[in-house]
Amino acid sequence: MAFLPDRPGRRKVLVTSPDLWRATTGADGRFVLAGIPAGPGRLAAMSETLAPSLVPVEVPADPSGLEVVIPLDPGVAWSARVLAGDLPAGKARVAVWMASEAGWFLEGRPLRQGVTDAEGRFRLEGLAPGRPLQLLVRADGCRPFERAISAPESAPDRIDLDPGLTSWGRVVTSNGLPLGEAEVSVGQGGAYLVETRSDAQGFVRCGGLEARATALWIQKEGYAPARLDLADPYSGWKVTLRRTGGLEGTVAPDSGAAWLVIEAAGATYRRPLGADGTFTWEGLPPGPAEARATDAQGEVLARKKVEIPEGEVAGGILLAP
Repeated sequence: MAFLPDRPGRRKVLVTSPDLWRATTGADGRFVLAGIPAGPGRLAAMSETLAPSLVPVEVPADPSGLEVVIPLDPGVAWSARVLAGDLPAGKARVAVWMASEAGWFLEGRPLRQGVTDAEGRFRLEGLAPGRPLQLLVRADGCRPFERAISAPESAPDRIDLDPGLTSWGRVVTSNGLPLGEAEVSVGQGGAYLVETRSDAQGFVRCGGLEARATALWIQKEGYAPARLDLADPYSGWKVTLRRTGGLEGTVAPDSGAAWLVIEAAGATYRRPLGADGTFTWEGLPPGPAEARATDAQGEVLARKKVEIPEGEVAGGILLAP
């Protein structure tokens, strides 16, 4: 259950999250909403299996005696099949939202969700008849499918996904060995993002892409992350991940240093120093770097060019003015 007051001057478009009062019904279907303001409002009831119901309510100054009965009916069901290139799209994720202001009580969450079976079929129940919906279908290797539906009664019984373009490549270590289970994120601008992993041979396959600039972010625990920018999603690319390294040393204890700053691989890393001025810092990207000791205000007291070794910790570093 959720209650939204209709305050004077409220805009139809809810730019920020509305003030909601929520409650859960007991086994007998009863609920209590405490502290709701007097005046007009809307009461929403939603079940996992029944169609949602929206009821206008006028809350009196003393709502203690107010009792509202909200009938729920089974609603309508929608069954359809999802295909990709005339082949069934199994394990596709299907979600529908209540369109327009009617979905305020869901706070962005889908009204119903489902997953297609091996034949690409799904069934969503408990949809409100005559109410508009927003549909989103996602399947690995295909472009997301989005569509506004005027009502569940007019929803299509077949959804055709666009396989788009495919780009494949390989992730290897610095000595050329395949690197499996690396996390790969592929973006083409906007909110569209493909996420996958490299297999045991280091191969990565990304589908559902368009013929435009593509960015790949590759990472795995224990390795420095890498980025690859492609003018278009071509295949045959290779990305090398190098094991992270570290630094170990001392900052002169009488220098007044409070922070250790490392500049490496175009990024800045910062952490507080211990009272004795010693430090051990692992998980840094390998390669040339600069280590700096600063005071609490960030003024540099000492600096030193260092080389972070791959998979090892460089010791004996002294930072002194």
